[in-house]
Amino acid sequence: MSVFIELTDRDAGCLSNAIRREIESVERRRRVDCVLDIDAQEYLRQLDACREAVDKAFER
Repeated sequence: MSVFIELTDRDAGCLSNAIRREIESVERRRRVDCVLDIDAQEYLRQLDACREAVDKAFER
């Protein structure tokens, strides 16, 4: 399933930054806990894919 949303340049930048901060937060928790379960690994993959999609759309 795909969802298409329309964002201003500013909104797209904010969304990209929010996703990036969440990725950094999960990675920090991983370093502190030294454990990253499968669900967290998948979550990171999904976040990174979302960030890439937003950044790619933002470049257009």
